[in-house]
Amino acid sequence: AEEGIAYEPQSGYADPYMVATGYAKRAKEMGAKIYLHTKVSNINVKGGRIKSVTTMEGSTIETPIVLVAAGPWSRKLTWRIDIDLPLETIRHQVIMVRRPQNLIPSHPSVGDIAQEFSFRPDSSNLTLVGIGEDPVDMDTYNHGVDVSVVEQATVKLTNRIPLMAESYFDGGWSGLFTTTPDWHPILDCSENIDGLYYGVGFSGHGFKLSPMVGICLSELMTTGASTSLDITPFRIGRFREGDVLKSRYRYNVLA
Repeated sequence: AEEGIAYEPQSGYADPYMVATGYAKRAKEMGAKIYLHTKVSNINVKGGRIKSVTTMEGSTIETPIVLVAAGPWSRKLTWRIDIDLPLETIRHQVIMVRRPQNLIPSHPSVGDIAQEFSFRPDSSNLTLVGIGEDPVDMDTYNHGVDVSVVEQATVKLTNRIPLMAESYFDGGWSGLFTTTPDWHPILDCSENIDGLYYGVGFSGHGFKLSPMVGICLSELMTTGASTSLDITPFRIGRFREGDVLKSRYRYNVLA
């Protein structure tokens, strides 16, 4: 069997909360209004065009443009206007492991394709392990981690770094992401409703793509086309046309 490794010395990770709030702060400085804790309950369409959105509190926000970028909740939102996006909700578990600081002061961030998991350092002696991709119902899924998966993660982590046998489980959580049939996002406007746009189905790698996705979708919504990058391959019609995206390795995507 062939073996291979890719080392990226300039790669890293970022705090998603800090990144999101940073973008929000800059957006507000440029005139945007951001409404927190304001859940959209319905998208209102008239004559094939977007007219407004209704919030759970019952208020109506008039708008000619709606970008659906609600992650796992996107499909349920568009169901209300008879659009069934090809999305599946996936549960991903994050397991915290406290490693022996004297033996493993630090280590690289690793995407282990062979064992189908990933891990990275977090704080002085904490390692976060990402593992598992289970289809779930977003309203009833287990927000914690499974004991059996903790055991799998420990074995895999020790296989990669033998000294991790001295580490111990220190909690964890589960989160959601959505996948499309080819595990690549849908970046497009609606084929049926004027003013409706999609930024959905990122299949676990939306965070690192978000800066460029934001540019492309803003261009699409304001000028009618993405000029910085051709996003035609990510059109929603590719699934109907049988023109799905493919990877050169057996995994659909390594997030």
